[in-house]
Formats: sequence, structure tokens, C-alpha cells
Amino acid sequence: MRRSTYYEPFVLQCSAGPRVGRGLMVLSHRLRRPGPRASLRDCVQKPKTRPNPDYTGPKWRQREYPDHQGDTVILGKIASSDREYHQPEGRDAFRLQIYSKTPIKPKDFQNLHDYLFQELVHGCFMEIYSYSPPDALACVEHQRREIAHRKRLHAQTEKSPEVLPPLIPTLRTSTQNDFGSGFCILLTSESYQAGFDAEERNDLGTGPLWISFNRKFPSEIPKLSMITRLGSSLLNYDRFRKGQIEVCPETNETSVKLINDQEYMDDTVSDLLNGVFMNFVNLGDIDYGFGEALPVETKFDAQQTKEILKRQETDEIQAVDQSKLYLTWNDVTLTISSKSSDCDIQYVVYVPFLAGIQDSSLLETTARTFTAAIISQLGFNKSIRLQFKIPSSSSLSYLLSQRNEFPVGALHTLDAGTRQERTLPFGIGDYAYEPIPHKFFAVVLDRPSFVTQPGVLFFTVLNELQEEMEPTEINLVNVKRSAGIPEVARRLAMLAVEEGLTDKPKRTLTPEEHRSLMMISMSSEEYQSWLDMARENE
Repeated sequence: MRRSTYYEPFVLQCSAGPRVGRGLMVLSHRLRRPGPRASLRDCVQKPKTRPNPDYTGPKWRQREYPDHQGDTVILGKIASSDREYHQPEGRDAFRLQIYSKTPIKPKDFQNLHDYLFQELVHGCFMEIYSYSPPDALACVEHQRREIAHRKRLHAQTEKSPEVLPPLIPTLRTSTQNDFGSGFCILLTSESYQAGFDAEERNDLGTGPLWISFNRKFPSEIPKLSMITRLGSSLLNYDRFRKGQIEVCPETNETSVKLINDQEYMDDTVSDLLNGVFMNFVNLGDIDYGFGEALPVETKFDAQQTKEILKRQETDEIQAVDQSKLYLTWNDVTLTISSKSSDCDIQYVVYVPFLAGIQDSSLLETTARTFTAAIISQLGFNKSIRLQFKIPSSSSLSYLLSQRNEFPVGALHTLDAGTRQERTLPFGIGDYAYEPIPHKFFAVVLDRPSFVTQPGVLFFTVLNELQEEMEPTEINLVNVKRSAGIPEVARRLAMLAVEEGLTDKPKRTLTPEEHRSLMMISMSSEEYQSWLDMARENE
């Protein structure tokens, strides 16, 4: 069902007063007392307003500046005046980050606006990058560096913020989120050139990719914030009262969705922009990350990596009897297993932090340390096989073209013992997930401190749309960051299947944790008032 579209009136407003009969409206401006020769035109007093010399009617306005690579960025918007462009209000001030696989020509800026916003009044800003990324994950890497670049510009210069490239805002991409994340759009075809013509869009090509991501560099995440691990909002009192706010073992690192329904793109964008304002920290504001430290992208050389890996060998890891493990080398691939045949737990593990480091001994150290860390949590009751690979690039884009060479996942007996199948840690909840169609699944160690810090990712490339299906959105890529080694081991073994966890969360937020998180943005008195009001409204 299409949503009603509201337009601002330009001249007179009509309002229904409390005494006006049904179906009647009165003019909001005063009426003159009619004289003997008064006409209807004489009855309406014209509002005394001064003409706005700045008003020119809706038109495309823009400014440009270089990004961190020196490529041009266009900050554009449909606005009726310079004031509306330079001093926007509400969600019109939000800046939507837009990339395209092929350059967008200036003559198509208006079409792009009409394509995204269609019947919305004007819409928000568009930051259009001339850099053309090869894929969605390249957009994420570019955005992280651009966010860091602009924060440094604003922190290290005395120039007015108005002359600098603007800070990039966060966006709440789900109503369940109490925090903002990075967000950008990648145009995959020239379908935007159809502009208002909704029926022509699908004929011109595929829809855009919606990309949400963690704005921080991996090295900036010493620990996962509890608020990013919650399965529902802190403000959901009913779930809190019932003890049903789940603490998930992972948090979303990157999510890529294809917007398959281009006909009602303005509806999709309007729903998206509902997340412009924060509902918790920085309540009611657009969040630019003012309270965050200046981002720093850290990379390690061979010696630094060796020293960090040494610090990962905890007492529990050193206690694992590694004489029970088999090692097999093949070029830059190392397979480590607890037996020679198929194992209960089988995965491929990519180690991008070793890309470019010419020291094969570091791969063996990494493989032994990670495998021992998993066994320290599970014991030798389950056989395990892990194949470790060094990708040719540290970019996660490399993984988009990879495929698994052997069955991966945790082997379990399903359907009351009638079949055996390998299950994978899909979703962010600790549940017994049914196997779903996918192209590729891998474990990724994105830093050498993968034991003492949350440096383990679960990387999934899902199957594309089947011909008989036509959903509005299609999940293409999902990357999750695990909270730590205990959570990693539990999820790789898919213990929730053995425990029969299908709907009840394994770990939920305690009242003490809830209070602590809520008081990030409110005082003790305000928290108590919130509880009292929530109870009254039950």
C-alpha cells in the first residue's frame, strides 16, 4: 500500500476548529466584515508578508570538494533558497553517501534526486563520490578512511566548518538499534537515469545496494560495546520486564542488501531516513560522532605481528596438547586438524593481517594459537579441522570471489536423528539455525590480537534471488564480529543445536546491565521516572 504524500501549502492554510461541523473548514486568515458592495475577494484579508528575495523555487544546488584520495565529491540538494541549502532543518540536513560503479554525470544529478526521493518534498542532501568502487566492501573501506579524514580536518584546522567538507553522520538502520552506524548506497546500474519514471527503472538495470557498516577501523575496537550486541532496544520495556532482551554473541560489522523493488524507491528511502535521529544517546539529534576519538588505522609489520601473537598464548591455550594436532602445508595454506578424516567442525580461516608479510612461520603460529584457543573452550570431545589461508590482499573484497573447497560448518544430527547436516552460525542470535542457501562462508582473523580482543569475523556471501521470488530487499553479504573466543568456539561448534535453543536466548540482559546502559544518557532520577512511566503504560 502506498503511503500518503504530504505537501506544504504555499498560500493559505485551512484548519478545522472545534466548533466547525463535519466536513466544513474555515480559512485561517481573518475575514473582513462584508459591506454592501463587497465581493468574495474583498472578504479575505491578504496576509502581510514580505517577499523573500532569496526564494528562487526548487532547483539543484551544490558545492564540491576533494575526498581523502583527491577525488571530487559533490554535495547536492534540491532547495528553494540559499538558506534552505546552507541552513537546512530536520532530516533535510542529513547527508546520504552515494557511490556508483560508473561515474554519474552532472546532467543526471536531477534524475538521481527524482529516483531516490520521487514524491518526497525535496529530500535530504546527497554526497556523490566520483570514486567508482568495484564492490560494496570497497565502499566501506573508502567510507572509513573518509570519515577519519574529515574528523582530522575539523580537529586540526582553525578554518570555519562551513568551508570544510562536512562531517559524515551515522544512521540507525533498524528500529531495534539504539545506536547509529555507517551507511552508504552503491548504484549498480544506470537505472537511476529513469528519474521519476518508476516503470522504466527495472528495464535500465539492477537496483542499488544498501550498505550498513561499523564506522571504526578494526584496530579501534578493543571490546564490543554491549549496546551494539542487543537483540532489541533498551527502551522496549515489555521485553526488559520479561527478561527477553538478548545479548547476542556477535554484532553486525557489515551488511549489504540489494534493493530489488525500484518502483517505490521513495518509500524505501523515506523508511530509511526514519533512522536519521538518535533515539537514545544524542536523543533527537543527527549523530556525527563528536564524542569519539580521532580514528587511526593501524597496520603491523612482521616483528610487531610476531610480538602480538606471542601475547595471545594464554595459560588455557598453552595447556592444550598440540601433539594431537596434524599439520599439512600447501603453498600459503595450512590445514590443522585433530584427525585425518572428516571432522565434526570444519572451517576455512582467512588471515588478511598477514597479507604482504613474507614470513610463513607467522601463519603456523596463528593457526596453532587459534586452533588451541577453540579447543581450550570445547576440549577434544569434538574433532576439528581448520584450513588457514593468507589472501593476496588485506581487503575483505578478496573474499567475495572465493568458494569453499570442502563442506564447512558443524556436523549435527537433525530431525530426531533422521539426517546429518552441517550447520553454520547465521544470524546474530545464539540459536539452532536451519541451514540456509549460501555461496560462501569463512572465518576471518582481521588482527593479530584475535584472542585478547574481538578480532574474529564470520563472513557470509548468500545466494542471489531465485527466479520465483521477488522480495523488496535481498541480503547479499553479511559480516559479523564475535565478542570473544568463548563466543567464537560456541558458535563454530553450533552448540545451540545440541541444546535445542530455538527461541529462548542463551544470554539476556540483566537488570543491573540495563540500568548501567540506560544511565549513559540519563540520570538516576530520569531512569526511575522512565521505569515508573513504563509500568503505568503496561
